[in-house]
Amino acid sequence: MNPFGTTLLGPLPPVPLTMFDQIIFPIVGWLRRRQRFTPNREVSRIIPLALGDLFNPAHYRCLRVQSERRGDTFKQDFICFIPPHCPSAVPLWGATLRMVFGFMKAVFDFRPPPAASLPVIPGLLPRTYTTGGRRSQQRRKGLSIKR
Repeated sequence: MNPFGTTLLGPLPPVPLTMFDQIIFPIVGWLRRRQRFTPNREVSRIIPLALGDLFNPAHYRCLRVQSERRGDTFKQDFICFIPPHCPSAVPLWGATLRMVFGFMKAVFDFRPPPAASLPVIPGLLPRTYTTGGRRSQQRRKGLSIKR
């Protein structure tokens, strides 16, 4: 018997990271009972979501991220998801959201709305985002959103 009460359902497509030379290999599991999760060095926060909210296009935005990399100003648009029950939270975006979309495509054949059709919200990444640093600094100096 699995002591964690988890049934592994299988892998999702690999997710290459845009700003780092790494690939994430997500795996989906089914939890038999509700669990309390705590962040660790790889997970900065845990946001509970209702699966149904992910199907609502009203919760999506185009996140226009600006940062400096190697002395150049970097701007890129990403689709993002604003948690409806916690609108002040940092939106889900990047690799995290791509893993969610991988699951939703595999199970429900879901495709998110195109980023170009969504309202734009500006975001700013500090220069230290891609270079790392102490964990406490990364939490304080992650993506900031102008609302």
